[in-house]
Amino acid sequence: MSWLQPSQYEQDLLEDTQERWPEIIPLARVLSLAQRVEPLFLRNARLGFVANAQAEIESQLWFSPLVGARSTSDFILHQGVARILANALRAHPQLLNEIWAFTRSHTQHWSPEDRLERDLRFHALMGEQHMIQQGLRDILKRIKEEQSEEKRLALARWAKKTLPVITVKSNAANEARLLAQYAGLALGTTGQWTTLSQPQSMPDWLVAKLPEPFDEALLAVEIRQDHLSGLVLHCVAPDHGGNIIPFTSPLPAQLHIAGEGEAGQWHAVTIDSRIKLPAPSQRIRLTTIDGRQYELETELTLKTDQQVDKQELEPVYLSHVEEDTKQAALIAEWLAQQGIKVRLLPDIEQESVSIQKTEAPIRLLRLWTRAAHRYWEGRPEREQQALARNLILRTEEVDPPTGVNPAEQLLDWFNWSQLGDRTADHTILKGIRQWLEQPEKEDSDLPDQNSFSPEIQSLIDEIDNPETAPPRRLKIGDRLAELGDPRPGVGVREIKVPHASLVTADVHQEDKPEDAERVYPPKVQRLLDEINNIKIKPPRRLKIGDELDHLDDPRKGVGLDEQGLPDIDWVMIPGGPFIYQGGEKVKLSTFYISRYPVTNAQFQAFIDASGYGEPDGVLKRVGRFFNQATTHKKDWWAKLKKPKPEKSRRPQGNRPRTDIDWYEAVAFTRWLTAQVGYEVRLPTEQEWEKVARGTKGLTYPWGNEYRSGYANIDETLSKAGEWNLGQTTAVGIYPQGQSPYGVMDMVGNIWEWCLNKYDHPEITTPDTGGQSRVLRGGSWLYSTDFARVGYRGGYDPVYRGLSWGFRVLSSVPIADR
Repeated sequence: MSWLQPSQYEQDLLEDTQERWPEIIPLARVLSLAQRVEPLFLRNARLGFVANAQAEIESQLWFSPLVGARSTSDFILHQGVARILANALRAHPQLLNEIWAFTRSHTQHWSPEDRLERDLRFHALMGEQHMIQQGLRDILKRIKEEQSEEKRLALARWAKKTLPVITVKSNAANEARLLAQYAGLALGTTGQWTTLSQPQSMPDWLVAKLPEPFDEALLAVEIRQDHLSGLVLHCVAPDHGGNIIPFTSPLPAQLHIAGEGEAGQWHAVTIDSRIKLPAPSQRIRLTTIDGRQYELETELTLKTDQQVDKQELEPVYLSHVEEDTKQAALIAEWLAQQGIKVRLLPDIEQESVSIQKTEAPIRLLRLWTRAAHRYWEGRPEREQQALARNLILRTEEVDPPTGVNPAEQLLDWFNWSQLGDRTADHTILKGIRQWLEQPEKEDSDLPDQNSFSPEIQSLIDEIDNPETAPPRRLKIGDRLAELGDPRPGVGVREIKVPHASLVTADVHQEDKPEDAERVYPPKVQRLLDEINNIKIKPPRRLKIGDELDHLDDPRKGVGLDEQGLPDIDWVMIPGGPFIYQGGEKVKLSTFYISRYPVTNAQFQAFIDASGYGEPDGVLKRVGRFFNQATTHKKDWWAKLKKPKPEKSRRPQGNRPRTDIDWYEAVAFTRWLTAQVGYEVRLPTEQEWEKVARGTKGLTYPWGNEYRSGYANIDETLSKAGEWNLGQTTAVGIYPQGQSPYGVMDMVGNIWEWCLNKYDHPEITTPDTGGQSRVLRGGSWLYSTDFARVGYRGGYDPVYRGLSWGFRVLSSVPIADR
């Protein structure tokens, strides 16, 4: 979250801390002007500004919830928390100036880039836009004058980290827009932060400083009439026809869309994106992040109000509590502009409001906020149950009403006030219209304990009919299970259990995922709870993974640690014998393996650390001494074939890294070994197989029979199920398919490189001979036959498969690290 815009979660976090540990707030306020806090800085801040506090307060703050990240050398306050605390200092100008002078004095040893970020944060706090412009102008000047490409890339990474912290679209200076455009192109990434840039070409002097681009991604675009959204720009694969647009980054990429006479805005696009177009115009202008412009002529026209389906014009009642009247009015006005007729219905007046009877069913859309939650908590239980019949439009992070099905009855619109964000608007509008198209349930009193829906009652009637044949009874039972069988005495009481409870008897108590003890923001926790619900279908699991990625997936083992290194979640595999392949008993020593395959975010750390690069000019001059003093990057590729880096075809940070060969996987493990100080390598296939099948020789990680929906494979090829997602998913979203040791994704999702050769399994040493190396586990492209844990695959080590990745192993004791 930006330093400029504290989130609601951060506000709640600070309020809770003020209530529970008020003594640490004054010290945190003193430290709020620095982006990180070191021990000496912390000690002197206490002595200089909170002299009456005891020394223990330093440790108390260090490990408090106000800290977003910590290591042994420093900690970082949540940015929004720091901003709120810093804002409080503005009411005391003299104290603010003293703290600012103190902060600058204690951070003079920082790098120039870190000091500049510190200063720009302060200028943003004070609203000193001209000083921000000057600081960014200095960075642009350094890029222009810098001869080292690696140092220019370092400045681009600095811009990627800093720009979202100090500026927003509404007040972005031209320098910020230009720097965002340069950084996006230089790094080959076009995340949301690059939308600060303008849809324009860069100056030639800045273009000359760009590195050689990665391979371009291609999308075809065409204009279509969508029955839900009207006129849309539809993005399709380039081989499906349409006008092809090249992008300098992987998908999803940013595309600026503007109608005639309109400023337009940036949109994240990928295959099958549908972007609602602005008001009718003859031409639509499209601009990529590198300034290339395209024009499309529109031949289709939008529906007029008279052409909108009659069903869409039937009234929708927007229910709200008194505190949310203004918000409800704004939303109702916007919905009316989209062709959805809305009438406001205050909750406090529902008993006296007269709703005009119409032939169409009454539709009730309920605005759900903290105020609504408080109001309904105090209502009788029978009234609360009625909420389960409504579509809930949630605009604040608060628990939904009891009994609401999140997948069908809940629309989250936390940025509702930004009605210009058409991507979010399209999602909400589509959800409401789909709800309107569904047949409405009868508007009667809630059923009593033994009253069921028409479908359930019909199924129960069939059960009671003695002429119903057994095969039909089997299907009826399965259908009732899907509907949450409500018959008395049939259901179960649901309780929350730790994530590790899914692990079988082979798992040791100490091997429980640390995630089971972590506390996450409510939105993240809701998604994790969904993952652990065995009833959630694979398409929803795919979406949950991507939603977690948008939230910077905080699960242990998925991203990076405080030092920017891969945060590996090590799982201990106890030593001892196990059944290998067709029945051979093999004994292995204890080792540790990563709970998940290496992710895009983790492999990118290797790339960003110049994992593929040669030493720059300075290091070449240092030469031999540097090679002797450190584990130099060229050693990572000893006896390996080094290719040029290639991007993963699915760029989400929490998805497994693909499109790499065996040599790249080995180079990554050598690099990580040098960073963490203990051995990291690929697993041998014997080690891999023990992790996947446990000690009892299972056919699949969960048992001897394949279970539909337990892994990301193509079930349709072998007719084992109905699911074929056609792509990778985020790691760890199939916990029901974990191995007996709690290790995730051992089958499906991606093939995993192992250390040994295919024809000579005893050979694990690297060479450039080209003999096949082992791949295990199957992938999203393959059927159940390849997902059997005993299946051996092999391929040329230089081949980059679109579904090939890896996980890492260590044979040294690292449980306490």
